[in-house]
Amino acid sequence: MSYLNTSLALIFGIGLFFFITRSLSRKKLPPGPRGLPLIGNAHQVPTETPWISFRQWSKHYGDIIYIDLAGQPTLIINSRKIASDLMDKRSSIYSDRPSTEMIKLCGSDSIITLQQYGDDWKKQRRMVAPNFAQSYVPNYYELQEKQTAYLVRNVLQDPATLASKIKLTTYGYSVGSKEDVFLKNGLVAIDNFSVITTPGAFLVDLIPILASSIHLLYLRTQSMPVKFLPRWMPGSDFLTYAEECKRQLLQTCYDPYLWWKENHNAGRALQPNMISNITLKAEGKLTTEDEKQALWASLTMLGGGLDTAQAEIDIVIGKDRLPSINDRPDLPYVRSVIAESLRWAPALPLCVPHVLSQEDIYNGYSLPKGTMVMANIWAMFHDPENYPDPMTFKPERFEGDDVEMEKISIVFGFGRRICPGRYFAEGTLFSAITTFLATCDILPGLDGAGREVMPEAKYSSGIISIPEEFPIRVKARSSRAAALLAEATSTAYE
Repeated sequence: MSYLNTSLALIFGIGLFFFITRSLSRKKLPPGPRGLPLIGNAHQVPTETPWISFRQWSKHYGDIIYIDLAGQPTLIINSRKIASDLMDKRSSIYSDRPSTEMIKLCGSDSIITLQQYGDDWKKQRRMVAPNFAQSYVPNYYELQEKQTAYLVRNVLQDPATLASKIKLTTYGYSVGSKEDVFLKNGLVAIDNFSVITTPGAFLVDLIPILASSIHLLYLRTQSMPVKFLPRWMPGSDFLTYAEECKRQLLQTCYDPYLWWKENHNAGRALQPNMISNITLKAEGKLTTEDEKQALWASLTMLGGGLDTAQAEIDIVIGKDRLPSINDRPDLPYVRSVIAESLRWAPALPLCVPHVLSQEDIYNGYSLPKGTMVMANIWAMFHDPENYPDPMTFKPERFEGDDVEMEKISIVFGFGRRICPGRYFAEGTLFSAITTFLATCDILPGLDGAGREVMPEAKYSSGIISIPEEFPIRVKARSSRAAALLAEATSTAYE
């Protein structure tokens, strides 16, 4: 028998063994669609908006669904209660992350968001968390409010200017325009992150044995890593993409960090910022490893009813000052608008997947060690039993109820993997939305004939779901509103 036939027979035999083994133990697993040999259910997972399909599956299989992605056991959770039972209450064993070939090849396994649960992750988390603790984030309020005013002023001048303030908080660097190189690099890195973390996006992740078979057939050795495969070999396009992602990631992280090192002592890095805080706590005695950990940790800081909300702002705040983050308790309807925005279109519909680090039992179901756990936040937020008429944007469904609005906080994750920047993000959202509503009227864009174009709710399908670009018009609500923005930005950090 030829070497090729032997290799193919070996691959088929291993696949058949795993299929039979999993089939025999199927009765212990949660329900799910029947798969095929070798690929399991990989062919049944849609590439476009899979969270909607998973919601439909729950009508047949329930809120906890098991699928096999070519040997990768995967759990889909469509229920908030089940997600909390597992990832919150049992977080000690549900806090790992997937370790895929693409994540490793792209160098993204060093980022706190994707890092394996262990000592390195805990060290990075300890560096980040104090700088974004609920008790500390008020130190950023002035910075956030001034940058919000700067952003709104720019949007009034050019509605296409919707830039990020993230690097200002992390490094004390102010993004000057949408053409800023740090900003553009960051946006590309976010797109890459969305692609490489989407389950099943790459064949090398979907069928890990493929890498070994390539080694056998072309290199005749299993010791040489897949990254050394020739670029001309069929099926190796992912290597070129991975190299570009890694280059972009390092540039996105290191360039702003080097800017901070150069400008901090000269007083040009704005305060407060996270890197300065970490350095001060170390009394300037960071080791090389500490500096590296701080660097990777910082990368993670790179995500109807408007008339009623504007009326509430006018009544509570008046028209002689801009809103403050400290106004939150007095603006329950605005808080409802923010909560409904997060519910209606969550940026992470499936959350970043967790991984089960040891075998577990839940409601009589056996959950294997290494199971990838996907929390379908979109399904939880579009359950008509909890949110009647879920596809309609209705802020009044919350009625200013803080208990109900707090349930939306699962957009920031579960258990020990919850986003450490949650409270900062909430302040930023509140500042941006209240300042926009207090000073601007947001209208549909116009087509070539001058007719209003109502935007369609179209979103990308990666693990990060962002709206597609659409034209808008923004105008100041009054000359007084424009004057308030001009006054606020006369001292803003530019």
